[in-house]
Amino acid sequence: MQRLFSMFPGGSAGAALLLLRFVVGATLCLNASQQYHGIAPWEYAAVALSCASLALGLLTPLFSGLACLFAAARFVWAADAHALNDFLPILVAAALALLGPGAYSLDARLFGRRLVVFPAADDHDGDEP
Repeated sequence: MQRLFSMFPGGSAGAALLLLRFVVGATLCLNASQQYHGIAPWEYAAVALSCASLALGLLTPLFSGLACLFAAARFVWAADAHALNDFLPILVAAALALLGPGAYSLDARLFGRRLVVFPAADDHDGDEP
């Protein structure tokens, strides 16, 4: 028996990942606008580009990892940090980085929806007696 694993899950799991991408992107934009009132326009443009990339699902593991690092930096260095309110975005961004973008993303369109087939534990390829 083979186990199947989709690199870009669709259906309700794909919709949940789409929602998760929007949440991480919105949290990143809100935290950046609250934390850094006087940031340079190019810095805010970089944050906005990261948020748009997350919303569209382009290079999701990379940008969600960056969002996780940004949230961790905000948690460590913010003077007005609240323990749970500022720690949860770190976990959500890390979860998105580990789960990936889902089927409803540009990553799925660019890199293709592949199906990885894992052989069952009792399958032998004929090399062993």
